[in-house]
Amino acid sequence: EPAVAAIPAALWGKREAAELYHELLEHRWYQSERKGRDVGRDEAIRSYVDFLGSLPDERRALLVDEQP
Repeated sequence: EPAVAAIPAALWGKREAAELYHELLEHRWYQSERKGRDVGRDEAIRSYVDFLGSLPDERRALLVDEQP
């Protein structure tokens, strides 16, 4: 919960909470592999927030696609 709570509320519409957590863990792993060290939760969250902010809002995209 603390990791998901660290994601700015404005970005919560990008993913469901469980998906945010899963992607954050995966993002941390990839960042750690790339840098050859454990980047830690805080660094991973900052990097993930930057990445997530560049993506479209999935919920909004789904609603637009469902309209006739």
